[in-house]
Amino acid sequence: YENSVHWIDAAVEEFINFLKVNGRYENSVIIISGYHGEEFQEEGSWFHCSSLYRVQTEVPIIIKWPGWTGDAPAHQTVSHLDVMPSLLELIGLEPKFYQQLSGQSLLSYPEESREAVISTVHRGETGIGLCFVRGDRKAKFAFGGAWSTRPPGAVHVVSYTDLLDQPYDHRAELGE
Repeated sequence: YENSVHWIDAAVEEFINFLKVNGRYENSVIIISGYHGEEFQEEGSWFHCSSLYRVQTEVPIIIKWPGWTGDAPAHQTVSHLDVMPSLLELIGLEPKFYQQLSGQSLLSYPEESREAVISTVHRGETGIGLCFVRGDRKAKFAFGGAWSTRPPGAVHVVSYTDLLDQPYDHRAELGE
């Protein structure tokens, strides 16, 4: 794992140096992200696709905007779905071309908290296959039928946590 991180780091550095040497860095958009995290027994599993804990679902997304955009937008919570609307707005397309996409442009991003749904068919040992995120809370749900692509007949609340996956007493907000 560490070897692959070092290799990617060196490849990104080489690419950025290429852009700088060729006078293209200032006008470039550079997006660095991953599509999943890796778990090393933090929550009792290994690797990825075995749970919906944050170590597997939350990944950094780093965007270097062109110098001509001025102050770059900075947000704490974004989605990969936000990349395409952002790029389409950046190149000057009218909102009608991207406002129906699932994501939101980061260049005109609302500051209020967002809701998210995270799901997987690879539920691992936890059986958690669905997670709703709203504000600073997460509700995780489990259901049977591992590896099934059909919708479950029933889901069961497994945990109610904060964004760091720390247990949260839901009774004050939701009742028993």
